[in-house]
Amino acid sequence: MNKRNNRHVSFDYIRVISTFGIITCHFLLNYQNFKITGNLLANIFNPIFIILSAFIFGIKWQSNNKTSLHKSFVFERVVRVSCTYYPFLMFMFLFIFLTDGKILEKTDIILHFLHLPVIRRIENWGHLWFISMILFCYVACYLYSKLKIRINSSKTTLMIIGVLCLLGIIIIYNYNISVITYSIIIYLYLYIIVFENASSILKFMEKFKNTKSILTMSLLFIILSTLIQLGNFPHHLINILTGLILAALLFTILHNIFKNRNINRIILTLSNISFEIFLVHHIITIGEYRAMNYITQPYICFILICTMSIIFGYILNCLSFKNIYKCLTTNSK
Repeated sequence: MNKRNNRHVSFDYIRVISTFGIITCHFLLNYQNFKITGNLLANIFNPIFIILSAFIFGIKWQSNNKTSLHKSFVFERVVRVSCTYYPFLMFMFLFIFLTDGKILEKTDIILHFLHLPVIRRIENWGHLWFISMILFCYVACYLYSKLKIRINSSKTTLMIIGVLCLLGIIIIYNYNISVITYSIIIYLYLYIIVFENASSILKFMEKFKNTKSILTMSLLFIILSTLIQLGNFPHHLINILTGLILAALLFTILHNIFKNRNINRIILTLSNISFEIFLVHHIITIGEYRAMNYITQPYICFILICTMSIIFGYILNCLSFKNIYKCLTTNSK
């Protein structure tokens, strides 16, 4: 298997494809005739990002004999995200002030800096709920590693967490709580399952590496995607679960296609700034300041959005605290 710095090369390809899948999803939501497709893509590529992250940390955790995680696991990853996320927030707050002429409430600012924008989402910046999702996943892994050692059984631990998640879904359904909580609970459980079984799941996926299997899964993916769009299921929970099936299929297909490929510079660069692209793309893709307000041709508009997202993402990457610190320390030597 082709790896780069002990990481699967296929993960870089999957990350890049998923990043532009999310951009496509938000772009299609601008068009009434394609909203179903846009929502479908969201339900596919959001869990792919979750699966990808769980694989990366799960494989690393298993190589360390699945020892109990320390609080530093969460802290280090939050700091790593914050190095880019905080500069983005500063520009975001400045942009809101310059365009809307208003200063956000203290509660909104604090919640965003605490990585909890999901509690109070700001108009035109709704995609930041995923920042909270990342934080919840890290905390969940830390708690899972502690609980597993105490119970001394991964299967029992996963079963207990599964029952708690099911109870949470029932409560959400009965009390009509925000539909995004369905995604959070299901994605959290998905993250823990993949985190615990990362290596074995990856080996299972690689059983379908031959051309016939890939073509069969691709055909199945197309058929299921078409049926889901034609069915237009009204309930959010059904859409999430069907999206998970498609996400698993697509992840398996992409992993087996790219796992033996050599990484090229373009994919590597886009993979390294994928988080930044995700942060900056939303404001020009959907909402009040979307690019389509100024460009009527959809294809040209989409190409421009992707190009601008890459450029702004690269600039944000350069302005991250980590890279600024590198520049300062390099220049001081």
